[in-house]
Formats: sequence, structure tokens, C-alpha cells
Amino acid sequence: MNVYVRTIAVAVILGAVAFFATIGLVTVLFNVQTDAFVPKNSADVASWMQAIGSVIAILASYHLGARQAAEAKRQEAERQATQKARQTSIGTLVQSVSDRALKSIGLLLIPQGDPILAILTPGEGRVIEESLRALRAIPMQEIDPPKNVEHVAGIISSLTHVQTFIQQIDVALEPFK
Repeated sequence: MNVYVRTIAVAVILGAVAFFATIGLVTVLFNVQTDAFVPKNSADVASWMQAIGSVIAILASYHLGARQAAEAKRQEAERQATQKARQTSIGTLVQSVSDRALKSIGLLLIPQGDPILAILTPGEGRVIEESLRALRAIPMQEIDPPKNVEHVAGIISSLTHVQTFIQQIDVALEPFK
């Protein structure tokens, strides 16, 4: 569609230039009797030059506008690609952190409340802490669509509760260590 419009515009402009050039040439060559359009002094020549310059300026402005539009379109496509890549990386980060934290939570819940497991797996608390740190480092304003902010905030809240639970178990088991 864009190539079609450009072709039509160029054809119209070239047609107009050819028309005016032909009129000027025919006037100068064949209309000597009336001398209506033949330049007689420097003011007439300046008028013709201004007319030709105007046509050239119109052509140049069309070309400049077309280049600027193409550049704006390219920049917008690049911006959208960057935004999509950013969202994909944020989604991947949330997914991997959530999976890692869920594995740790699963290890903590295997014996259904056996506090000895918390002693046996002290690294799981660090995994939850690292997961929380990674999720909190995500700039929430960059999450798109905004509805996903609720999901990330929910994951952070859940992991905070798990972290609190692990800390309470650690405090309760302190005398046994």
C-alpha cells in the first residue's frame, strides 16, 4: 500500500513538473506575438526561478517527510521489539524464581510439619530469601500488562509468609541446635 501511494505521488509531482515545463517551453517558443509569459526583465526571470524553486521545494519536502515517516516507523518497531524482549525476560525471571521457591517450599512441607527438616535443609531459607530479593528488584512499572503486577505482588507476599514461617521455625528450634 505504501509503495502504491508513493508511486502515485511521484507520478503526480513529475506530471506537474512536466506540465509546467511544457507550458513554459511552448510559451517561450510559440507565443512570441503576445509576449504574455516571456521574461522581459530580471523580475520576470526571478518569477520563473521562484516557480521552479517552489516545485523543487515541494518535491524535497515530500522526500524529507517520507524519510522521516519511515524512520519513525522503524524506531517504533524497534521500541516495541525492545519492550517485548523486556517483558519476556521479566516473565522468564518470575517463572524461574517462582519454580525455584516452590521447590524449596515443597522440600519444607514433605514431612507435613516435621521441624527437623528445617534443620536438615538450612539452604532452603536462603533460596526463599534470594527469590524475594530477585522479585523485589523487578521494576513494577515495567510489567506489562499491568494485571501481571498483581500476580508478582502475590508471589512476593506468599514468599514473605513462607520466609516468616521459616524464621519462626528457626527461633523455635534454636535451643535444639
